[in-house]
Amino acid sequence: MIIIYIIGSLLLFWSLYLAVMNLYVSYHLGKIPKIMLPISYTILAIGAVVDCIMNFSLFALIFLDIPREILVTQRLKRMIKSGVGWRLKLAQWICSNVLNPFTQGDKHCG
Repeated sequence: MIIIYIIGSLLLFWSLYLAVMNLYVSYHLGKIPKIMLPISYTILAIGAVVDCIMNFSLFALIFLDIPREILVTQRLKRMIKSGVGWRLKLAQWICSNVLNPFTQGDKHCG
């Protein structure tokens, strides 16, 4: 049963990431109507809260590492910059396959 919760949490987290990245691009292109800004900010806030919760719970377990950062991306960047072994490889894999392909322009992380 716990596997279902973990998979569900990861799917929710990634869905929020995709939504936030899309809102980020749309906002900077001036495509979000003013009437939709409150909803957009709400989604952004929910995404930030879930990101923080995931960093301090599931990603702490995944990396077997006590969080020093607030957000998962900050953890991944640290792991790529100063990590070694399996943590470095896992952080690189997550960035390369899960986050960066869905970021406009520059890489989201390492």
